[in-house]
Amino acid sequence: MIGVRWNIEDFITRWKGSGGSERANFQTFANELCDFLGLPKPAPATDDPATDGYRFERPVTFIHTGSQTRGFIDLYRAGHFVMEAKQGVGGATPEDDTQLALLPDPPSATRKGHGTRGTRRWDDTMSRARNQADGYARAVSRHDGWPPFLMVVDVGHVIEIYADFSGQGQGYTQYPDGNRYRITLDDLRDPMDLGPKDTTAKDPWPKSLPEQIAAVRAALSDLGEATPEQVARQFQRGRAGTVQPLLESLTALGQARLTEGGRFAV
Repeated sequence: MIGVRWNIEDFITRWKGSGGSERANFQTFANELCDFLGLPKPAPATDDPATDGYRFERPVTFIHTGSQTRGFIDLYRAGHFVMEAKQGVGGATPEDDTQLALLPDPPSATRKGHGTRGTRRWDDTMSRARNQADGYARAVSRHDGWPPFLMVVDVGHVIEIYADFSGQGQGYTQYPDGNRYRITLDDLRDPMDLGPKDTTAKDPWPKSLPEQIAAVRAALSDLGEATPEQVARQFQRGRAGTVQPLLESLTALGQARLTEGGRFAV
């Protein structure tokens, strides 16, 4: 893959420290997020719609009664998503206010961007951005069809995801649901926590090592053949990074075997 693979803590620290300037920060943030996730980055713009299927600042035309207006999508990938970006700033805590009161010359106000996070202004800004993304999706649907996802980004803080899989623009709703449609930077520490979860009953992850080994072997036996990630998903709070060495230990003991493609089997 071309690009830099970020250490997660470096990435979070770098971007949590940014704020208040969406235009200056969004494209760099998006490119580095693609690097971190191992995804292709947007291509250079050509102003040819046939080759501009994945680019920043994608121009769109809004059709009104008797007139047209032009807009630009912050990031667009045809058939995939419309992404609209904003950037707020972190709110001050009571501890911050106490410390500032002790200073003879308090610092001047920092750039507020699209609002202080956690305030009504910030919520309103994110809501308007979602409506803006919906308008962009409607505009591109005439040529590219309706994208399944809308994403609203507060740069360096959170990504909100909305989805409509009807292909008819019937209404984008919070995805996968109202409790989990916001992905924070901290959520990137554990990608297994992202996206829809299997809601079937799962056993809790055992506490002792012998119990963990026995549970992993039983889960692998039930699955027949599986990756560490697939085994980990059989447990509440299971983690692939914890399961893999146990599978390797079982393999060394002759109680499991490694198959092609990095999968394990009993």
